[in-house]
Amino acid sequence: MPPTVAILLGCTRAMGSRNAVNAFCDDVDKHDCGLWYKIEETSSRFFFANSQQTKRTEKLVIHMYDKAWNLHTTEFDLVEEGNVPLLMSLPQMRNLGFPFELSPQKSFLNCTRLGIWKHQLKGQRELTHVVMDFQDIAWYMNAVYFKTPEVTSFFSQHEHFEYRQLFVETFAYAKNDD
Repeated sequence: MPPTVAILLGCTRAMGSRNAVNAFCDDVDKHDCGLWYKIEETSSRFFFANSQQTKRTEKLVIHMYDKAWNLHTTEFDLVEEGNVPLLMSLPQMRNLGFPFELSPQKSFLNCTRLGIWKHQLKGQRELTHVVMDFQDIAWYMNAVYFKTPEVTSFFSQHEHFEYRQLFVETFAYAKNDD
């Protein structure tokens, strides 16, 4: 699998191991794919089902533009332990309103907000999880126009977003609960 792939797992926080994040960064640096990134400081603590916990001090922030050159981002906490691929969180998928079409042979993603229709997801046969490639999402984002330039973290699980249907277009804006 390409290193720009994230597993659509439904975990509570988006994360990836240092190895997965480094592979993602190396791949993005080598290709002009409409994505770029930053490694930023963060402070979070993970509690796992086996009672282990770990503190996070860095996160991967992935950037991409929409058709109107508005910047959109998503974040993955960096986990030093293990060799975990990028895991997309349930809050990220909910923010985007990801409806899936699942069958025994194929899986499809339809996402009105990103202009995605019947996008066949990878990993149905060879993996036990469905995966999404951020290079594909960056390609779709180039065709989407959001009229709200103040949206800064469209994919984020850390921001709360409300969506309102106005006329035929969907608009997204951040609502800060602080």
